[in-house]
Amino acid sequence: FEHYGDASLWNFLFPGSDQPPIPRGVTHGDELIYLFSTGVFNLNDEDWEVARIMSNLWANFVIYGNPTALEFPVTGVPTWPLWQDQDKQYLTIDSSPEVHNDYLLTWESPDIYNNP
Repeated sequence: FEHYGDASLWNFLFPGSDQPPIPRGVTHGDELIYLFSTGVFNLNDEDWEVARIMSNLWANFVIYGNPTALEFPVTGVPTWPLWQDQDKQYLTIDSSPEVHNDYLLTWESPDIYNNP
């Protein structure tokens, strides 16, 4: 999960904080805002798109054992590859999901996959 919107548990628990704990990142539990809308946060259109994507991926995993099951494709989401140690592919979950290689590369260069 890599969507950083205004709705964040960090912002909710520590209002007025100038900096999130992880620059350009999300905090533990932020995905729950998008899975279980409680009305506490005002989600914008992009946030609702992330909620749609995430809830469909999770439901597919529960029903079919595969987040990107052929039986119920999620619009705009590429096939989520099985983890293989040689290429370390993973799916970024945000408003435009993409498959990337080797998440560890983002620790040293967080913007490695962002388009300039």
